[in-house]
Amino acid sequence: MTKHTPLLLSLALVACSGGQAQDNAAAPSGDFSSAIALRDASECRFDALTEHAFEGLLLLGGDPDDAISAPVVAIGEARLAPQSKRAPMEGMPDGYVYTAHVDLPANSTWHGLKIERLWVEFVAPPETDSLYRRGIRFAASPEEVREVLAAQGAEVPVAPKYSGLFEYAAFTAGTCGGGIFIERDSDGASLVCERGC
Repeated sequence: MTKHTPLLLSLALVACSGGQAQDNAAAPSGDFSSAIALRDASECRFDALTEHAFEGLLLLGGDPDDAISAPVVAIGEARLAPQSKRAPMEGMPDGYVYTAHVDLPANSTWHGLKIERLWVEFVAPPETDSLYRRGIRFAASPEEVREVLAAQGAEVPVAPKYSGLFEYAAFTAGTCGGGIFIERDSDGASLVCERGC
């Protein structure tokens, strides 16, 4: 990714996401094990529909002020409304942090783990490299997430360790590389993929 150039995603996703959004909290909960499939952890590649959902969470065009979310993203049978925001970077008035997420229905699961949301973050400081992160948040410990991923054939370390993603990977194409890891937060953990440069 070049300096000062936001991630370019097609605004056609707005038209393609299809359907009416359900009330995310009121939508029926369910098992998202087959709807969200990690196809290749070495490249942070999900199935096509999950990739499409991540792309719809945050649509960045040539003008940073134009960051939006698709009105609806499809995850399995659910049609959910994302939330996004832009905030200035602390101490960098010309830099911004864009965040977006979509909450899954309450009590949803993924291979036995309670899954809560899909999220993305794009950090665009002035005059320097940018960083793009995306993740899936679970109401589970990092160790529980790691064990479930391992059972699916994906060996993903817990931060501060990470598995490198390099330029040849689809997720990091055109960047300096990135990593995949499990990140702990106050009361859960996220499977995180990030790329930069």
